[in-house]
Amino acid sequence: MTVMLQAAFKKEDIKVFQLDNGLKIILYEDHKMPNISYYTFFKVGSRCERPGLTGVSHFIEHMMFNGTNQFGPGEFDRLMEFSGG
Repeated sequence: MTVMLQAAFKKEDIKVFQLDNGLKIILYEDHKMPNISYYTFFKVGSRCERPGLTGVSHFIEHMMFNGTNQFGPGEFDRLMEFSGG
């Protein structure tokens, strides 16, 4: 069986620009649907760590769900969820 897939959009319909603060915006408008989708991607985590700081992201991750002096175990997750994160 041969299945032909058609792209949902054309590459030329995608607009890319950068704000003065360095934030890169990728925009695709589709006026056939009355909704909006928004995604934020951050260049963070272990793959973005520089030599000498490897493991810091993993350490902070564990602090977030195991708790710290200011946040008990799971409290940070609840706060983020309450805030929409």
